[in-house]
Amino acid sequence: MDPTITEQPTIDVTLIPEREYHDFIGWSLDTAGTKIVSSFTYTNDDAHNEGGTFTNHFDDYAEEMTFNPETNSIITLYAIFRPHAYKTSFDFDDGKPVRVITTDWKATPGLNTPSVIPTKPYDIADSALTENGELGLYRKYKFSHWADPNDRTQSRVDLTTLSPDRNRSFIAIYTDVSVYDDVLDEKYFQIVNGSSILLNTNYVLEGKITIPTSIGGTTITSIARTGFSKAGGKENNITHIFWAREGRGLVAIN
Repeated sequence: MDPTITEQPTIDVTLIPEREYHDFIGWSLDTAGTKIVSSFTYTNDDAHNEGGTFTNHFDDYAEEMTFNPETNSIITLYAIFRPHAYKTSFDFDDGKPVRVITTDWKATPGLNTPSVIPTKPYDIADSALTENGELGLYRKYKFSHWADPNDRTQSRVDLTTLSPDRNRSFIAIYTDVSVYDDVLDEKYFQIVNGSSILLNTNYVLEGKITIPTSIGGTTITSIARTGFSKAGGKENNITHIFWAREGRGLVAIN
């Protein structure tokens, strides 16, 4: 927009341009958007007609500029935009409020996901027997994938192929497994004091978890004291820790 001010006492800066996936911030005197204006007033007097110096008045901004009607001087206002923020909702199907992640629009695919591994309470009491005769204590719901909540087939949605270009919602899909069939990846842990296992601070875990017997080839012999209570300053809500310790059988720690 290049408004000429030779015959306009006021320049209209209320025009709202549009850019896909962006929000309009305002008109600015510079491309960086540091001089946003919401009004522009030009006073026509002899000084201007003679090519003198005048002041352009904005809401909270004023700048001395030189105007020469013979050269038809132009003031350029730049449209300033910012990417629109879209919300991605993740329903863990655990009876808790839906987790929402807000992400600015970007053209490259890949949606941000919760840092917490999805989990939900097992619907059979620890002391009750399941259909296969196993105690409920040793069963859990293992997170399988994210699905569209409106898809009756509950098909897997590949979030890495989607861009944050709209508000989206997903629901967690689980499978019923033995806790010993759901050993957590080594990335969630670290070794301290030679062979003790400690939870990495980048992750928050909930419910029943099963820890590996070794990390990077080092056999785990013990669990670090208070090593699973907090992660990155956040409280973990771990209810059970299972460990297939070599030579000692299966260990369940409440």
